[in-house]
Amino acid sequence: MSELEKENLTCIATTLPGLEAVLCHELQSLGAADVRAGRQAVRFSADRALLYRANLELRTSLRLLQVIAEFPAADIAALYRRARELSWERYLTPQMTLAVRAAGAAPQGDDPRYVALKLKDAVVDRLRSRFGRRPSVDAGNPDLQINLYWDRNGAVLSRDSSGESLHRRGYRSEHTEAPLSEVLAAGMVLLSGWDRRSTFYNPMCGSGTIAIEAALAGCGIAPGLLRRRFGFQRWLDYDAQLWHGLQSEALQRARDSAAAAAPVIAADVDPEAVRIALRNLERTGFRDLVRLMRRDFLSGNPPPSAGDAPVLVINPPYGKRLEEPEIEQLYSRIGDRLKNAYAGWTAWIISGNRGALKRIGLRDGKRIALFNGPIECSYRAYSLY
Repeated sequence: MSELEKENLTCIATTLPGLEAVLCHELQSLGAADVRAGRQAVRFSADRALLYRANLELRTSLRLLQVIAEFPAADIAALYRRARELSWERYLTPQMTLAVRAAGAAPQGDDPRYVALKLKDAVVDRLRSRFGRRPSVDAGNPDLQINLYWDRNGAVLSRDSSGESLHRRGYRSEHTEAPLSEVLAAGMVLLSGWDRRSTFYNPMCGSGTIAIEAALAGCGIAPGLLRRRFGFQRWLDYDAQLWHGLQSEALQRARDSAAAAAPVIAADVDPEAVRIALRNLERTGFRDLVRLMRRDFLSGNPPPSAGDAPVLVINPPYGKRLEEPEIEQLYSRIGDRLKNAYAGWTAWIISGNRGALKRIGLRDGKRIALFNGPIECSYRAYSLY
């Protein structure tokens, strides 16, 4: 009996470093079973409906993979042999296209590109033996994306249900310099402990990614609603009726919850940044979720705060856009502004410049290691009295 017939799929959700625990909580909230965190990934069990929903609703996952097979393979010959034995005709026809991505540390040190090539050979050789024809490779837009993770513990073969990375929500076609990933921004919102009733303020908002992710999370709006396609929609076993039903339910929930939007405010001193953030917000279809304004955080008054636990999240420059003396002065001014004007708030600051963070001049209550692309960052909380 196949995995699909059992409707008990072994799945892997990938994420950014530091967000594994957040992703575990998201999956458990969706009803996933056997949730186990790994390094930049979370393994779980699901049926087909939950896999579809996970693509639609998860905020901190990059890709969702459905495991096809796991087996030991000591060398490339064993990998080819075991992979060719699999029933690839369940997933692929000669008329479809495929691509193969390999990662991990192959037991004999083979280059991942060579490993991917040999796995592709195993798949197409199996199909040629069954049909007399083989599928073509389309590295950019395949019908089936096959993933391999291979190390000394064995090989894990999976198919990618997401297609494009899930951080590509669909609303951010414009951005300012050095934008945050949507997945990182969503993770920062969830890590902040924001209660979704009190004010969430994002000064220095840039293209608005943090504020938009906060607004979507605050209203429970599925981030995948804005995407046009997912990888599983090109699978042989795609259930269109099931998917359209899940989409419709999520859209109705979004419309209902948007009427009682959480108080999210974003501001930037740069008028062009505010215009870009506004256009990105409009592309979500929920323009009224965020109050956008032009305001200098370092001199302007704080926005009106609602609720008992207002939160502000700042992503200041890390140093690549400013010289070191300027960056230290900026962080010192940020700390002074927080101390003098934001009593009763909790401030979170992310930065890849630890030296500059010392200039904030406040005792942090929590530190979380995150990565903004290749830059290792510290995400710090400050309770202001």
